[in-house]
Amino acid sequence: MKKKVLIIEDNLISSTALEMMVTSNGFESVGRFDSADELSHLCKVNKPDLILLDIMLAGKVNGLEAAQELRKEMDTPILFITALSDSNSTKVIKSIKNSTATYKPYIEESILRKIEDILK
Repeated sequence: MKKKVLIIEDNLISSTALEMMVTSNGFESVGRFDSADELSHLCKVNKPDLILLDIMLAGKVNGLEAAQELRKEMDTPILFITALSDSNSTKVIKSIKNSTATYKPYIEESILRKIEDILK
């Protein structure tokens, strides 16, 4: 059974590239979304094994806020894919249980390695 990945990225080119990378490497994409406003609902409906989550998103909440809210209900692993590498963002990412980050611009092999490590 393929592991399911949910992609939350508001840049269409990036989200398309991530989805192509995920599906061409044996994972199932359960959707691409440009906002994390409904992250908890999306996880309940799609039951992903992993969430690829940008931090700066369209919508009312950013990826960090959405992840913190999600942790109140479930522990789905999160791989933040972000351009934000400031100390505050890094500190918040580290405080969110069962999450890690990779930084833009990213290298496909690096993301795939992280995905495989998370989903072992």
